[in-house]
Amino acid sequence: MIYGYDFSLKAGASYFKSKQCLNKMTKESKYYLSDEYTDSANPVICLVKFVSKPFLISTLLGNLHFSSLYQFRMMETEGNDHKIGDTYEGIYPCDISKRSHKLTKEKFEPKFPYAKIHNWHMKPVATEKGYGLSDQDAKKVGLASFYVLRKSNFDNVNVSADSLKENKMALHKLNQMVLNMMHNFNQEGRIPVIVPMMKDVIIMFKQNSEYQDLVNYVDEKSPAESTIIDKINENSMVAAFFKRNKYKEQLEYRFINNMENINNTGLKHFKGLEHYIFPVRNEDLKNLRMSWVI
Repeated sequence: MIYGYDFSLKAGASYFKSKQCLNKMTKESKYYLSDEYTDSANPVICLVKFVSKPFLISTLLGNLHFSSLYQFRMMETEGNDHKIGDTYEGIYPCDISKRSHKLTKEKFEPKFPYAKIHNWHMKPVATEKGYGLSDQDAKKVGLASFYVLRKSNFDNVNVSADSLKENKMALHKLNQMVLNMMHNFNQEGRIPVIVPMMKDVIIMFKQNSEYQDLVNYVDEKSPAESTIIDKINENSMVAAFFKRNKYKEQLEYRFINNMENINNTGLKHFKGLEHYIFPVRNEDLKNLRMSWVI
């Protein structure tokens, strides 16, 4: 269980200063991630959003921009954008003509419960791309995305073994692989803003979004997994959390809301987000140091 965070943008961040700050944070704030909300073997540590400079202040004030799944489909179909756009948005990519029974319900990846939202009135359809939302239904579903950083994306910073044993805490830095992936994704040089995934943050996200979860990346040529088809039939929104393997380096974590509840600018205010979100420079990502109680 993760009890709290401290962060620094200094490459030589003091372990003992971090421990002091972290102890203060955990005593006063009692932040934690529980197994109910995340994969205990590889928990979500923080989310990163790459923001264009004109929208930075608005984002830091807690405003997130939502676009419909249909808009992302059109970005690739009509705008020839193969990076952000995706004609498969809202569709579980698969060979729907074939079925597989390898995936059990126990191994089904999404961690968050998908409660039925009856007023959405959506029914999944089979297409040549797979199984999921029609164009009409895709227009109803608003999406805001973050880059997700999990425990496996961090390396320990070298501190003494005695300190680790005594304090059960370590400093961590982003590993080079994920730094390279983030650099490749953010060629435009947008500004990274970071949100630590603490309990209060998770509660705030749940209060402001109808669905949230990690994206699952799959091979669109593989047979349809019966377990996934069953889940989509139970709640068609499950289809919004699958993408093709070509996007897997985007490490996406997404939030879903009904576009009817989003204003005409596409912005939705997440009350409380402004207390947790902070910006860094791209060149400082390699110097980001985070710590958490193990």
